[in-house]
Amino acid sequence: MKNFIYLCFALLLSACFGTSKPSQFYTLKSIPSEKAVSTTTVSIGVEEARIARYLDKPQIVLKDENAIEIRISEINRWAEPLSSLIQRTLVDDLNSLLPKASVKPKNQAREKFNYTIFVEINHMDGIFNQSASLEAWYSLINENGDLIGRYQISLNEPLADSYLDYVNAQSKLIQKLAQHIAQKIASLPK
Repeated sequence: MKNFIYLCFALLLSACFGTSKPSQFYTLKSIPSEKAVSTTTVSIGVEEARIARYLDKPQIVLKDENAIEIRISEINRWAEPLSSLIQRTLVDDLNSLLPKASVKPKNQAREKFNYTIFVEINHMDGIFNQSASLEAWYSLINENGDLIGRYQISLNEPLADSYLDYVNAQSKLIQKLAQHIAQKIASLPK
Protein backbone atom coordinates (compact mmCIF):
# COMPACT_ATOMS: atom_id res chain seq x y z
CA MET A 1 0.00 0.00 0.00
CA LYS A 2 2.83 2.36 0.89
CA ASN A 3 4.50 1.75 -2.49
CA PHE A 4 1.19 2.41 -4.24
CA ILE A 5 0.89 5.80 -2.49
CA TYR A 6 4.46 6.69 -3.52
CA LEU A 7 3.70 5.67 -7.10
CA CYS A 8 0.53 7.79 -7.20
CA PHE A 9 2.39 10.74 -5.69
CA ALA A 10 5.20 10.40 -8.27
CA LEU A 11 2.70 10.25 -11.15
CA LEU A 12 0.84 13.26 -9.82
CA LEU A 13 4.06 15.18 -9.39
CA SER A 14 5.28 14.38 -12.92
CA ALA A 15 1.91 15.46 -14.37
CA CYS A 16 2.19 18.82 -12.60
CA PHE A 17 5.61 19.61 -13.99
CA GLY A 18 5.26 18.22 -17.51
CA THR A 19 7.66 19.47 -20.14
CA SER A 20 8.30 23.10 -20.87
CA LYS A 21 8.52 24.73 -24.25
CA PRO A 22 12.15 24.97 -25.46
CA SER A 23 13.80 28.39 -25.43
CA GLN A 24 14.24 30.38 -28.62
CA PHE A 25 17.53 32.26 -29.05
CA TYR A 26 17.84 35.42 -31.15
CA THR A 27 20.59 37.63 -32.46
CA LEU A 28 20.51 41.08 -34.03
CA LYS A 29 21.49 41.20 -37.67
CA SER A 30 23.37 43.84 -39.53
CA ILE A 31 21.46 45.25 -42.46
CA PRO A 32 23.47 46.04 -45.59
CA SER A 33 23.27 49.70 -46.49
CA GLU A 34 22.03 50.69 -49.92
CA LYS A 35 24.54 53.50 -50.10
CA ALA A 36 27.62 54.64 -48.29
CA VAL A 37 27.42 57.76 -46.15
CA SER A 38 31.09 58.63 -46.54
CA THR A 39 34.32 57.44 -48.09
CA THR A 40 36.37 58.81 -45.19
CA THR A 41 39.50 56.78 -44.45
CA VAL A 42 39.62 56.72 -40.65
CA SER A 43 39.86 54.11 -37.94
CA ILE A 44 36.89 53.84 -35.60
CA GLY A 45 36.61 51.85 -32.39
CA VAL A 46 33.21 50.94 -30.98
CA GLU A 47 33.08 50.30 -27.24
CA GLU A 48 30.80 47.61 -25.84
CA ALA A 49 27.39 49.22 -25.37
CA ARG A 50 26.29 50.23 -21.91
CA ILE A 51 22.69 49.14 -21.46
CA ALA A 52 20.00 49.92 -18.88
CA ARG A 53 19.85 47.38 -16.05
CA TYR A 54 16.34 46.23 -16.89
CA LEU A 55 17.70 45.07 -20.26
CA ASP A 56 20.89 43.52 -18.92
CA LYS A 57 19.66 39.94 -18.92
CA PRO A 58 19.47 37.07 -21.40
CA GLN A 59 15.67 37.30 -21.65
CA ILE A 60 14.05 39.61 -24.20
CA VAL A 61 12.20 42.48 -22.53
CA LEU A 62 9.04 44.08 -23.93
CA LYS A 63 6.34 46.33 -22.52
CA ASP A 64 2.70 45.42 -22.28
CA GLU A 65 -0.14 47.46 -23.76
CA ASN A 66 -0.15 50.09 -20.99
CA ALA A 67 3.56 50.85 -21.73
CA ILE A 68 4.35 50.84 -18.00
CA GLU A 69 4.72 47.18 -17.08
CA ILE A 70 7.52 45.16 -18.60
CA ARG A 71 7.27 41.58 -19.83
CA ILE A 72 10.36 39.41 -19.47
CA SER A 73 10.17 36.31 -21.62
CA GLU A 74 11.73 33.21 -20.10
CA ILE A 75 11.52 31.40 -23.44
CA ASN A 76 12.67 34.13 -25.89
CA ARG A 77 16.28 35.04 -25.18
CA TRP A 78 19.28 36.80 -26.66
CA ALA A 79 21.94 34.41 -27.96
CA GLU A 80 24.70 36.39 -26.21
CA PRO A 81 24.96 39.37 -23.84
CA LEU A 82 23.01 42.25 -25.35
CA SER A 83 25.83 44.77 -24.81
CA SER A 84 28.29 42.84 -27.01
CA LEU A 85 25.55 41.95 -29.52
CA ILE A 86 24.79 45.66 -30.02
CA GLN A 87 28.51 46.44 -30.31
CA ARG A 88 29.05 43.82 -33.02
CA THR A 89 25.94 44.84 -34.97
CA LEU A 90 26.97 48.52 -34.87
CA VAL A 91 30.47 47.61 -36.11
CA ASP A 92 29.02 45.65 -39.05
CA ASP A 93 26.53 48.40 -39.93
CA LEU A 94 29.18 51.14 -39.71
CA ASN A 95 31.55 49.14 -41.92
CA SER A 96 28.78 49.01 -44.50
CA LEU A 97 28.03 52.74 -44.22
CA LEU A 98 31.68 53.83 -44.13
CA PRO A 99 33.31 51.44 -46.64
CA LYS A 100 36.77 53.04 -46.57
CA ALA A 101 36.90 53.33 -42.80
CA SER A 102 38.27 50.61 -40.55
CA VAL A 103 35.61 49.99 -37.91
CA LYS A 104 36.38 47.48 -35.17
CA PRO A 105 35.17 46.58 -31.70
CA LYS A 106 37.30 48.35 -29.12
CA ASN A 107 38.20 45.64 -26.68
CA GLN A 108 41.63 46.70 -25.46
CA ALA A 109 42.61 50.01 -23.91
CA ARG A 110 45.86 50.13 -25.89
CA GLU A 111 44.22 50.18 -29.30
CA LYS A 112 44.43 53.57 -31.02
CA PHE A 113 41.63 54.86 -33.23
CA ASN A 114 40.95 58.19 -34.91
CA TYR A 115 37.51 58.08 -33.26
CA THR A 116 35.95 56.02 -30.49
CA ILE A 117 32.20 55.60 -30.09
CA PHE A 118 30.51 55.05 -26.73
CA VAL A 119 26.83 54.02 -26.84
CA GLU A 120 24.43 54.01 -23.90
CA ILE A 121 21.08 52.30 -24.46
CA ASN A 122 18.45 53.73 -22.11
CA HIS A 123 15.42 51.99 -23.64
CA MET A 124 15.22 49.10 -26.06
CA ASP A 125 11.80 47.58 -25.96
CA GLY A 126 8.48 47.53 -27.74
CA ILE A 127 4.78 46.82 -27.58
CA PHE A 128 3.39 44.08 -29.80
CA ASN A 129 1.15 45.34 -32.62
CA GLN A 130 2.43 48.88 -32.04
CA SER A 131 6.11 49.73 -32.23
CA ALA A 132 9.63 48.82 -31.18
CA SER A 133 11.67 51.65 -29.71
CA LEU A 134 15.31 52.48 -29.11
CA GLU A 135 16.51 55.45 -27.06
CA ALA A 136 20.23 55.97 -26.84
CA TRP A 137 23.02 58.43 -26.20
CA TYR A 138 26.27 58.15 -28.05
CA SER A 139 29.54 59.99 -27.64
CA LEU A 140 32.30 60.56 -30.19
CA ILE A 141 35.84 60.82 -28.81
CA ASN A 142 38.84 61.81 -30.92
CA GLU A 143 42.26 60.14 -30.83
CA ASN A 144 43.45 62.59 -28.16
CA GLY A 145 40.61 61.55 -25.84
CA ASP A 146 38.67 64.80 -26.36
CA LEU A 147 34.88 64.67 -26.49
CA ILE A 148 33.71 65.78 -29.94
CA GLY A 149 30.04 65.52 -29.08
CA ARG A 150 27.37 63.68 -27.14
CA TYR A 151 24.13 63.01 -28.98
CA GLN A 152 20.73 61.66 -28.04
CA ILE A 153 18.58 59.71 -30.44
CA SER A 154 15.07 58.26 -30.11
CA LEU A 155 13.86 55.86 -32.79
CA ASN A 156 10.74 53.80 -33.48
CA GLU A 157 9.88 51.03 -35.91
CA PRO A 158 6.47 49.37 -36.53
CA LEU A 159 6.12 46.07 -34.69
CA ALA A 160 3.86 43.11 -35.45
CA ASP A 161 3.10 40.40 -32.92
CA SER A 162 6.06 38.03 -32.63
CA TYR A 163 9.49 38.00 -31.03
CA LEU A 164 11.07 37.45 -34.45
CA ASP A 165 9.35 40.66 -35.63
CA TYR A 166 10.70 42.42 -32.54
CA VAL A 167 14.29 41.30 -33.20
CA ASN A 168 14.04 42.36 -36.87
CA ALA A 169 12.65 45.76 -35.83
CA GLN A 170 15.48 46.26 -33.33
CA SER A 171 18.01 45.31 -36.04
CA LYS A 172 16.55 48.10 -38.19
CA LEU A 173 16.75 50.54 -35.27
CA ILE A 174 20.42 49.70 -34.65
CA GLN A 175 21.03 50.35 -38.36
CA LYS A 176 19.33 53.76 -38.05
CA LEU A 177 21.55 54.50 -35.05
CA ALA A 178 24.59 53.50 -37.14
CA GLN A 179 23.41 55.81 -39.97
CA HIS A 180 23.16 58.69 -37.51
CA ILE A 181 26.66 58.00 -36.16
CA ALA A 182 28.11 57.61 -39.69
CA GLN A 183 26.62 60.97 -40.76
CA LYS A 184 28.18 62.68 -37.71
CA ILE A 185 31.57 61.17 -38.52
CA ALA A 186 31.24 62.13 -42.18
CA SER A 187 30.50 65.75 -41.20
CA LEU A 188 33.64 66.10 -39.09
CA PRO A 189 36.44 68.26 -40.53
CA LYS A 190 39.07 66.25 -42.36
